[in-house]
Amino acid sequence: MKLWINYIDEDAAEGPLAELYEQARKTSPNGKVPDNIKVLSLRPRVAQAKEQMRRALIGPASSLGAKRADMISVAVSGMNNCHFCGAAHAGSLVRRGEQTQDEAIALYANWRSLDLPPEEVAMLEYAEKLNFHPSGTTEADLQTLRDVGFSDENITDIVTLIAYRNFVNRLHDGLGLGLDWLRERHGDDFVSAIEEIRHE
Repeated sequence: MKLWINYIDEDAAEGPLAELYEQARKTSPNGKVPDNIKVLSLRPRVAQAKEQMRRALIGPASSLGAKRADMISVAVSGMNNCHFCGAAHAGSLVRRGEQTQDEAIALYANWRSLDLPPEEVAMLEYAEKLNFHPSGTTEADLQTLRDVGFSDENITDIVTLIAYRNFVNRLHDGLGLGLDWLRERHGDDFVSAIEEIRHE
């Protein structure tokens, strides 16, 4: 792993960081601590808080379901040009069989190119607005989400996921998180296809 800052290796971790590393190893496909955990190793309490937020928002914990939570993560990461988060969550959609590789890459590149159901279009339109024009959002935007079937709990998750993904995108890009770990997990061709996409 190569970062733009120093980090603590697995065999040097102590206390809360060692506990966090051990939890990460249990769920990692290769039994190693993922790079997105190590990136905050110099601030173990922040790393723990980030991981707690992730576990509360992503996967089966989401009131939206794992698929839609990952769709928001991929689309927002695409808007922000964060290749790591885009590849990670696009890969999860493919691995679970919820999207093809081409669909997952298109979700990152331009979600509007996909033929999505009305509720997912409304969800990602809102994600786009909150991402680029946060002060322009209104109560009417939330009513639009209600009108296509989202509950207020769902809407809370949508907003929190967009905010969380912006935090994580900036964290990973700002500290120089590389894509090697994801190439091992999702395949070089898939990750490279996402890496080549750049938005103005």
